Amino acid sequence: ARLAPEREEPWMQLVSAALEAEEYSLAVDAARQAVLLHPRSAVLHAYLAMALQQAGDKEQAQKALEEAVSLNERHPLVQRAAAWSCYQQGEYEEAIFWLEKLLLRFGSGEAHYWMAVCLEETGRSAEAGYHYQRAAQLGYTPAASGRS
Repeated sequence: ARLAPEREEPWMQLVSAALEAEEYSLAVDAARQAVLLHPRSAVLHAYLAMALQQAGDKEQAQKALEEAVSLNERHPLVQRAAAWSCYQQGEYEEAIFWLEKLLLRFGSGEAHYWMAVCLEETGRSAEAGYHYQRAAQLGYTPAASGRS
């Protein structure tokens, strides 16, 4: 199969597959190539940020995330990447900010679950309970997230 460089989706799939396989340098390389081909794609900048974060380059990850946000902060994948990045850095209130935006537009079980985790980290257990319940109702469980 040949990668169609003019389309964003195959790049997203390639980066996702590399991240899933914990091939972080491959994910970074693919995401960088994708961003070179699609410099105005907020989503591809968000994927680059996630790949860089996983590869341990937090400074470059932050720059890629800032670019993604500046291009389209309303895109659900950009909001998810921003929330995930904040969570990874222990910035739970900032993660909550992004998760609230995401939940207004896209109330997934995953978003509810991570909102609950962040709320718990900030000592807001009662609010967290609601989001854990919503995540379960939507079929998302901690085992599905890799966190238990």
